[in-house]
Order: sequence, then structure tokens, then C-alpha cells
Amino acid sequence: MSITGKTTALTGAIGAFAGTTLAAYGSTVGFVNFKATTTRNVSGNVTVDLAEATEHVLRVIGDTFIEFVNPPTGERTRTTLIRLESTGDFTVAITSPFYTDAGALLQFTRSGIDLIEVKFDPATGNYIIARVGTDLKPGTAL
Repeated sequence: MSITGKTTALTGAIGAFAGTTLAAYGSTVGFVNFKATTTRNVSGNVTVDLAEATEHVLRVIGDTFIEFVNPPTGERTRTTLIRLESTGDFTVAITSPFYTDAGALLQFTRSGIDLIEVKFDPATGNYIIARVGTDLKPGTAL
């Protein structure tokens, strides 16, 4: 069976249980939909809709304040990637409240690409923000 056939079979099997609660674990089976937004130029106040996609691509062209909206409801959570493509020496700030590694402010690359991960924590109502990669560059083969 080809990889496409296997993927289709797996998707069908998961789909058969979508929305089903597993009593032993209290979890609900569902699809994980991955979707990236098209690149958009941003500056000023910017809204990132967490329900819209799992990856948002933002080209920073001026000082930017990012606010996250539409986090998952109830006890659900989701991880969203934010790709920041900076074209200059601009300030990027993120909505509060959020947690980062040791509570440190995130530093973003000037004229480069950063990838950050945003996870909504339903237990506290806060966003957990982690840097996945800073100043990303094309890799070289070994």
C-alpha cells in the first residue's frame, strides 16, 4: 500500500472515532488540522486568530504588538507556530499574560526569521510562549 493509501486509511480510522470520549482517559479523539496562513505584512497592533490556523506567517515591517484571540475553549489546548520574518530593526511585543522560559522577554532577530510556539494553557488562562528557532538560515548538507 502506498503512503497515500496508508494516510487515507489512518485518517478514515481516526474519523470513525472523532468526537468520541475515551472513558478511561477522559480524552476526546479528534482531527489535528494543520493549516498555515499566507504571509502578511504587519506593523502596529496585529491580531493573530488562533482558531484560523496552526501556523501564522508574519512579515514584520514596523514596530508590532501581537495580540492572540480565539484560544481553545474548555479544557482544550492547541499549539500554534508563529513565523516572524523581520525586515529591519523593529520592536515586537506580545500580548499579556504569557509565560516564557524563566519569565524572560523574548528577543527577536533583526532582519531574519524567528519561529515561536504559542500554547494556550486552559488551567491558568495564560499563553506559554517558547522560542523554537532564532535567526533561522538555510542548512547545509553533511
